[in-house]
Amino acid sequence: MSLINQMLQDLERRNAGVASPSRQPIPVQAAPGRRKRYWPVLLCLVLLALLLWQAQPWLLAWWQQYRTPAAPPPVAEPAPVAPPAAAPAEQHYHALHLLESTLSELPASPSIPATARRSSPSASNVNRPAKSEAGAVDSKPLTEGRGNSLKQFSPEQQSANQYRQAVDFLQQGRVAEAQALLSQALTADPRNHDARQMLVGLHLDNQRHVQAIALLQQGLQQDPKQTGFSMTLARLQLEAADLTGALVTMQQALPYAADDADYHGFYAALLQREGSHEAAAQHYLTALRTRPENASWLIGLGISWQASGKLADAREAYQRAQQDPGLSSQLAQFVDQRLKQINQRLR
Repeated sequence: MSLINQMLQDLERRNAGVASPSRQPIPVQAAPGRRKRYWPVLLCLVLLALLLWQAQPWLLAWWQQYRTPAAPPPVAEPAPVAPPAAAPAEQHYHALHLLESTLSELPASPSIPATARRSSPSASNVNRPAKSEAGAVDSKPLTEGRGNSLKQFSPEQQSANQYRQAVDFLQQGRVAEAQALLSQALTADPRNHDARQMLVGLHLDNQRHVQAIALLQQGLQQDPKQTGFSMTLARLQLEAADLTGALVTMQQALPYAADDADYHGFYAALLQREGSHEAAAQHYLTALRTRPENASWLIGLGISWQASGKLADAREAYQRAQQDPGLSSQLAQFVDQRLKQINQRLR
C-alpha cells in the first residue's frame, strides 16, 4: 500500500508540474483586420442620420399631404350674363333660319291659282319677340352666401345664363344639349322669349310641330304681345288645315300689331282665303302704307277688290304690281290674265 501511495504521489506531482504553465492566462488579441470593418458601417449610419435630419421638413409635408385629403379646387363663380338687348344676328341665326320654314308661301285660295300665291312674311321680317325680362339681368344676386359659397341667382338670371350656354352649344353643333338647356331656361323663367323662340325653331327643324305649337301657345299665354309667336302659330295651324284657328290666333294679337306691315299682310291673306275680301282689302291697305311697292300685297289687294266688285281699283292695284322688276314670270302671267278679265268687263 505504501508503494502504491508513493506512486500516486509521484504522478500527482508530475501532473501538477505539467499543468501549471498552461493555467497561466493567455492574452487574447483581436485580429488587426476585424477592428477596421466596423468603421464603414458606423460612417453609413451617421450619414443616414444626417440625411434624415436634412429631409425632415420635406418628409413632414409629404406625410401631411398624404394623410389629409386634398380640398377641391375653388369653383369660379359664374357671372350673370344677360343676352344683349338687340340680339345679334349670329346668336339668333339658328332660330330665325328654322322659323323661316313655317312662314313660306300660303296655300292658294279657291279663287287664286297656284301661280298667284302670296308669299307670307319671311322669318327675317317677323316681329321678333320683345326683349324678355330675362334679358335685363340684375347684376346683384338674389342672395349671397358667406365665405367661399357660391352666389344664388334669381330664376331670371339662371334662365339667361342657360340661354347663353345654349347659344354656344348650337354654334358648336351640340343640338341635343342646347335643346335641353333651352327647356331648363323656360322652366326657370317662362317669360324668356328668346329661349322660347329658339326652342320652337329647333322643334320645327325636326318636324315636331305639336311641340312647337304647344310652346307658342304657352308663350302667348305668358305675353299676348308677342306678335311673332302669333304669326308662327297661325302658320302652323293653317298647315294643319285649321284656318279658323289661325284666324282666331291672328285676331287675338291684332291689338298689339299696330302698323306692323308683315302682320297685316299675313292676316289679310288668311281673311282672303276665308272669303272675307272687304276685311282683307283693309289689312292689305294697312300693310301697303308701310311698303307701297310690295307686289304680293298689291296682287292680293287686286284679288279682294275684284271679288268685291271694285274693278277699277283692282285694275290699278294689278298695274302697280306689274311695275315691280322682281315680279316672277308666273305672277306676271297671272296679273295679265286678271287685267284682261277686268278690261273685258269694264268695256
